[in-house]
Amino acid sequence: MQYQDLSIQQQRYVDAILIYMSKNDMDIDESTVYSRALLRAVSLDLKGRIWIPNWITHDQSRRVDRGVFRIPEVFQGMEQGEEETAGVQGSLVVDLGDRKAVFVGLDDETIEEFNVA
Repeated sequence: MQYQDLSIQQQRYVDAILIYMSKNDMDIDESTVYSRALLRAVSLDLKGRIWIPNWITHDQSRRVDRGVFRIPEVFQGMEQGEEETAGVQGSLVVDLGDRKAVFVGLDDETIEEFNVA
């Protein structure tokens, strides 16, 4: 499945994985394999509950090993975000307290503000 084929709720969860990893200074690379512990932390951060979405846990093709899941859409979502911001330099500032994310340009001018979830 491709990132653009996911429902809006599924895309939100995939985006939340990237935001959580970025917020916690975790390496974001081309890895598409995520542990149950990481996904529970993402769910807790996003929804206030540790439950991982069924579209991940119940899909046998996503299961790599016990407690390890493949979610290739995470990297695809990251690539799509890079394409959308190509040529624009700045920083993504995430404040999950307000569930907001802001893209700030190098001149400290807000370019885009959006809700995270």
